Amino acid sequence: MAAGGGRRLETFLVPLVLVAIALFVASRGIVSDIGVYRGYALGFLAHGALPREYPPLAIVPMLLAQALARLSHVSYAGAWLGLSALVLYLLALAVGRPLVIVALLPLSPALLGTYDIWPILCLVLSYRLLPRRPALSWLLLGVAIAFKLFPILFIPLWWQTERRGWGLALLPLLTLYPPAMASVVHYQFARQAEWESTVSFLSWLLGSPGMVLRHAFGAEEFYGRFSAALSIGLDAAYALFFVWIAFLRRDLGMASRMLLLLSLWFLTNKVLSVQYVFWVVSLAYAAGQDLMLFGVLAWLTALLYPWFGVISSGLAGLFHLPRTIVWTMRLAMSLVGVRLALWLLIALRLLRRGRAPAQAAAVAREG
Repeated sequence: MAAGGGRRLETFLVPLVLVAIALFVASRGIVSDIGVYRGYALGFLAHGALPREYPPLAIVPMLLAQALARLSHVSYAGAWLGLSALVLYLLALAVGRPLVIVALLPLSPALLGTYDIWPILCLVLSYRLLPRRPALSWLLLGVAIAFKLFPILFIPLWWQTERRGWGLALLPLLTLYPPAMASVVHYQFARQAEWESTVSFLSWLLGSPGMVLRHAFGAEEFYGRFSAALSIGLDAAYALFFVWIAFLRRDLGMASRMLLLLSLWFLTNKVLSVQYVFWVVSLAYAAGQDLMLFGVLAWLTALLYPWFGVISSGLAGLFHLPRTIVWTMRLAMSLVGVRLALWLLIALRLLRRGRAPAQAAAVAREG
């Protein structure tokens, strides 16, 4: 009994300690999105205006942080980080592997400073509950989609696995009314290729002398004359890949298919923000898939983002050296290439190893 009680205490205490460390790291990081969220919360309270680049349900955590800040007399940033730490703790419990926080620890400022942690929790819970509570699983999948559109990729997988309760997913999707979704689509098309994306990296390889570097939408964008064509080509490739994985490769395990669909979506998009890594790492740890490689992917991503400060300093002319930006971008693009190679390696491993459980199950059924 004592041993069992000790294990239960460890289950709850270890994630709590790790979340406290993540919160400490995040509180000393620079998280620009929190100021944006506060602006959206105040705009909604004053004029009923919804965020223009997020699905409508994203306003919920922004308003909760505003309410908590008023009730507790703390800053909006403090309230936001506190709420995010609570959600991260719940996510660690849902994943069942506290080490997921260790994998994400160097990304703590961005992890707790963006609202992605909310839909990730909904998605992990939905994945966990699908075999036992399908109706609740479908509802949580709908909530995750209403927070962030990415989980819409998984609807075919849920439908193939368990159709009971699918109608409950429609309830939160009622928040996705046309004006808000049109704004989200416009926002995505208006952006150029972020410097850490595959589009930017390939454009740099094909023609770095013609590249343009600018700061827009809160990120550094690095694009050139090939970026538009590359973006269209990668989007077309992903459409084919989606059909192949979602409908034709049913011999793969569900977790492998989820990680493949999400990973290749991020890698073929012209935007690959740091928080997108949280999605695949959390799913991988929930499913017990390639934990070491996904952990390395997260830490490697953490190495990329100090370059934002270097680039910004260079753009401001603080170094007064004409070759500083060229040298900085060469090093930054090299890191982007290494991360891209690692992520593609993970995808290949998922394609090769994800088939084994399905084949074993088929053999068992035949026997």
